[in-house]
Amino acid sequence: MIWSCVSIPTEEEHGYRGSFVSGRYLVFVVMILSGAGPAHATDVEYAVRWTPSLAAPTAVDVLPLLPHSIDFTVHRFEVRYLSLGLATHYPAGFDVIGRERSSDKGVESTFKIRGPDSKAAARALEDLHCPLVGPQEQIKLEWDVVWAPDKDGAVLPQRYLSWSCTVDGPAAKTFPAPLHAVAMPCTSTFLRRNVGRGWKLEEWTTPKGAVIEVSYSVTEGAETQAEFQKIVDRLLTLNAVPLAMSKTLLSSDCKK
Repeated sequence: MIWSCVSIPTEEEHGYRGSFVSGRYLVFVVMILSGAGPAHATDVEYAVRWTPSLAAPTAVDVLPLLPHSIDFTVHRFEVRYLSLGLATHYPAGFDVIGRERSSDKGVESTFKIRGPDSKAAARALEDLHCPLVGPQEQIKLEWDVVWAPDKDGAVLPQRYLSWSCTVDGPAAKTFPAPLHAVAMPCTSTFLRRNVGRGWKLEEWTTPKGAVIEVSYSVTEGAETQAEFQKIVDRLLTLNAVPLAMSKTLLSSDCKK
């Protein structure tokens, strides 16, 4: 099955503005005969993010806390999110995310589904195939564990299930017409330090301001979560206030 491609207008060209389209406007995923097969969740990404300030830690403060090699790499990225607008059936509470990301290595597009973790949702997502058009780099099914305040203000790990596929190329060529992709009128930039052993430190500049994120990608285990918890505890002692909003929401709400 092959879809034709269309140029993707911005929301300004459509005559409206808005934040990222949530799970109320989900996207029909078509099985692409040439796509890669099902993915299975075996990996996890732990993450915590906060706003730097005079009281909260900066990237310079955080770097010594992380296990890292001497020759860590630094890369700059620019990100634009897309609203996607055709309804379908996904597990309850799941959001659909469209993203274009560019760096010195080129431009890539990502289609992502993210929501509450459950065995039923994991089984449903295992059978998805990538709806994007282009050279396919990766299909990934993993758990996202994010430390954020709960309704009582306690900073606790919150678990989500995430399925994504990424292909080479700009969104105007990789998101086919049935996805009804509309590019947000704003972008975000970030610097990423790959500090070794799956640890990353990112400094984001979003429409909502500066954000720092520490993340750790690894095969899940009780000891790996405990290792990340130690970093979170150190950040809390340094007056970091973890954010409840995701990077997607922070970067796709273009209202100043």
